[in-house]
Amino acid sequence: MTVKELLITVYREVGVLESLERQRAMLFEDNTGLKAIRYDSDKVSGGRQTDLSVVIEQIEQKQAKIEELISRQKERVTNHRLTAYIALEGVEDSRWKSAMQEHYLYGVPWSKVADNMDYDKDWVRKRVYATIKELDQTHPVSPTQKVVK
Repeated sequence: MTVKELLITVYREVGVLESLERQRAMLFEDNTGLKAIRYDSDKVSGGRQTDLSVVIEQIEQKQAKIEELISRQKERVTNHRLTAYIALEGVEDSRWKSAMQEHYLYGVPWSKVADNMDYDKDWVRKRVYATIKELDQTHPVSPTQKVVK
């Protein structure tokens, strides 16, 4: 596995984690937004009649499943980040090392990374890509550093 592949893997895994956390938040909103049945309103024909407790139970089951997925994903992200930190030890210029960590390990957009550094976004990306290429040639990820999937 190259350093570039490792960093892209970490970036994607962080994205998956963020997506799962958004799903958890939506389920929480679903659970808190439930309303009681209004008996004075017109009845809708068709479909099946369910009790509110069944709906709540289904939402709680989905929440438990999401929590389990988030836990596993956090472990995966942690393992990937640890491997990436070890791989990035070969970067001599702390500016580009920091830029790589912010973007790939924490999902910060390039525009924000560039703003934090007071540089142009395209120039930062170009320098980071050159640094990654250099790193792949001088300090490839060893087989013992491969990420556990």
